[in-house]
Amino acid sequence: VRRGLLPRTLSAVGHVAYDASEVRHVHARAEGWVEKLYVSSVGDRIGKGQPLLELYSPRLVTAQEEYLQALRMGGDALVAASETRLKALGISEPEIRRVREAGEVSGRIVYRAPTDGVVTRLEVREGMFVKPDTDMFVLANLDRVWIEADVLARQSEWLRAGVKASVRLDQLPGRLLEGELAYVYPEADPRTRAVRVRLAFDNPGEILKPNSFATVTIEEPDPNDVLIVPREALIRTSTHTRVIVETEANRFSPRVIEVAYESGEMTAVLSGLVAGERVVVSGQFMLDSEASLRGELDRITSGEDR
Repeated sequence: VRRGLLPRTLSAVGHVAYDASEVRHVHARAEGWVEKLYVSSVGDRIGKGQPLLELYSPRLVTAQEEYLQALRMGGDALVAASETRLKALGISEPEIRRVREAGEVSGRIVYRAPTDGVVTRLEVREGMFVKPDTDMFVLANLDRVWIEADVLARQSEWLRAGVKASVRLDQLPGRLLEGELAYVYPEADPRTRAVRVRLAFDNPGEILKPNSFATVTIEEPDPNDVLIVPREALIRTSTHTRVIVETEANRFSPRVIEVAYESGEMTAVLSGLVAGERVVVSGQFMLDSEASLRGELDRITSGEDR
């Protein structure tokens, strides 16, 4: 057991994900039939304003007729109210202008892409009847992506936004991406109890492919001296962590310790050991079993003097 500086370092398996702030869902705000589809398959690249589909909806037709009637009757308030209703139904400004200039109702309304990106989900085909709850398209922009990784809860206490991190991906052999944690999620996964962290990277040329595996290494220097022991010396149970200490030549005793954090192959210890003591790193489980048979651990648990 020695005292010294132990930089906090951990590695976690992660994956490339879409930047959720750049994902757009396209819904029709009125039920109707898909008359024409401009997108053929998932993966198609879409430019902002590009037509996605043409929808025929009796409700949209009625709204346009009311708008034209308001224009004929005059009255700024009535026209504004009719135009607001068209916008609420998802009709774009160019479509409203076309109806106003043509002076006639269009049986088909064109839905256009709200952003540049690729189609990640396509749930409609020509002739389908859709409702407002139909998730017709999901578009994602790949100019920037997230890399998310799951960290064991016992290793997560010191993680925060701004901590330096690096990423390696199989698809980029020999290349190391340098970055920092952008976000540490406030809750653990209910199944794995792991804490998720997120990094964000610009993605020129779309070289980072969503759903690709990544290895994330997070490291932060620790400015304080700590007690350091090899990680392989630890014996973990559901209630505590212990090590086997050499009390004198060829005599050993189990000792309950409190772990601060792990870093690579070493562990920082909060309490239970002092610098200069020797701990077993090979064969400790055999010695631990012997101690259990002698009732040594029972005396530790009951608080008797070790």
